[in-house]
Amino acid sequence: QSLTPPSFTDLTQNEYVIVWNHDCSKPTITGTVTSGPGVLHVDSITSNPMNANGIADGSYANGWKYVFHITTPTNEPNFAMSFANWLSGANILPVAGNMRIFSLQSASNTTEGSAIPIVAANTLTTPMVITSDLDAGTAGRQIDVTVEVKIPTGTVNGSYSTSYGVQTLP
Repeated sequence: QSLTPPSFTDLTQNEYVIVWNHDCSKPTITGTVTSGPGVLHVDSITSNPMNANGIADGSYANGWKYVFHITTPTNEPNFAMSFANWLSGANILPVAGNMRIFSLQSASNTTEGSAIPIVAANTLTTPMVITSDLDAGTAGRQIDVTVEVKIPTGTVNGSYSTSYGVQTLP
């Protein structure tokens, strides 16, 4: 038994992986709130029905678009996200260079033109500073984060999925 993830690169012989009876399909999201109202959590995720079936043309306009509705602690304005590579069976759509995030509630990353790129799988983005709240009457700060995915030309057709993480800091 090992806590170190196996590497499947440069294999020159058969290797075996034993999977213990543990459900790894559900991402775990954790956070620490030091003070102030609100607890970090994703309230819901909506997708743009116009982009439900993306086109592999390398453009954000024809890719997938999601809006994450999130509650963040009011005293932790620095917000970041991470994503694993998209998978469909053995097919991979890398997140690096193919995803970006922005929020109208941030100080400077409010549109596609100022979006923060996802530069590597399972790596937190550069934080965006959250400065406004969609519902001041609810505990915490309610924000909408738009996540856009462009599908590279040549991507194999399939139903892709990914996992994500969110983080806030003071």
